[in-house]
Amino acid sequence: FPVTITGHSVENPVLALDSNGRILLGVSTSAGTIQVSRYLQNGSADASFGFNSSYVFNNSSTSVVTSIGFQSDQKIIVGGYSGTQAG
Repeated sequence: FPVTITGHSVENPVLALDSNGRILLGVSTSAGTIQVSRYLQNGSADASFGFNSSYVFNNSSTSVVTSIGFQSDQKIIVGGYSGTQAG
């Protein structure tokens, strides 16, 4: 899937399928953010989801996505952690 995050590498991809067959892709970025994007069954970006088919979660520390899934009512759950990078 084409994930575009200008100037940042993409790490830790996680995938999930919703009940309509749409694909959710969660990634961590080298900037310390998490991006969740949704694609239609045919692989094209879902323009009805977020801004440019994505939501970006940005905070003041490093964030890493570890899982993505759904509640019984199809609300999206994103798992991960946030903290300060050592080094």
